[in-house]
Order: sequence, then C-alpha cells, then structure tokens
Amino acid sequence: MKFDKYIDIPYKHLGKSFNGADCYGLLWLIYKNERDITLPDNITYKEFWYKDKEEDHLIHNTNNYIYKIEVNYPYEIFDALLFYNQSRNFVDHIGIYTESDHFLHTYRNNISKIHKLNEYWISRIWKVYRWKFNG
Repeated sequence: MKFDKYIDIPYKHLGKSFNGADCYGLLWLIYKNERDITLPDNITYKEFWYKDKEEDHLIHNTNNYIYKIEVNYPYEIFDALLFYNQSRNFVDHIGIYTESDHFLHTYRNNISKIHKLNEYWISRIWKVYRWKFNG
C-alpha cells in the first residue's frame, strides 16, 4: 500500500519527518515525498489552525505551478481532510485520505495510523482540499 511507510511515525509537535510529525507535518511529508508538492513550512501552529486564516496559509508559498481546489465526496487519494472542533471553534486536525473511506493521520502524543472515516470523523470534516498541477 502506498501509505505503509507513513504508518507508525511518532507524534512530534511541529515535526515534519519520519522521526516525528504532527498532523500537518505528516501532510507536509507525504505531499513532499509522494507528490513533489512543497506546502508552506514556515507557518505557526496558531496561524494554520484558526479557521479564518487557514485559506491564506495553505494556498500561499506552495509551488507556483500547483493550485488548490476544495472538493466534496467522493474523495480521492491524497485529499487533505480538515477537521473542525466545534467546542474549540477552530480547525484542530488534518488527515490524508487514503482509500475506501479511510484516512491517515497522527493525533496528540500517538503514532500515525489509518482510521476509518466513521460517523465521528465525518461529522467533523470542515473542508477537503486537493492540490493539482497546472496543465
């Protein structure tokens, strides 16, 4: 499976490597290695997660030949799932769609793993993005 090498990566706040990654770092690592897309790596945790600011930071500073689109179900492999936390009122998690209603993510002091998009996770999806090459 394409994502096997990204399973069991330890959680590390602001990490972006096989030695440790947070949920955004895991997305960054996968896009860099599998899609040759460099997502911004100089954003702060707070800037990324606040819902009102997310748009600017995920679209700027990517390769200039890449564009981002918001998508609806059915999702495709590599789509980025942004999860909204209603009680905290901001986007607090991100995962990568793998296939067959499953996604890869790492979550607070754990390791990266694949989970089913069950009712809990589906209810938290705020937006889903896909990065594409121009042309």
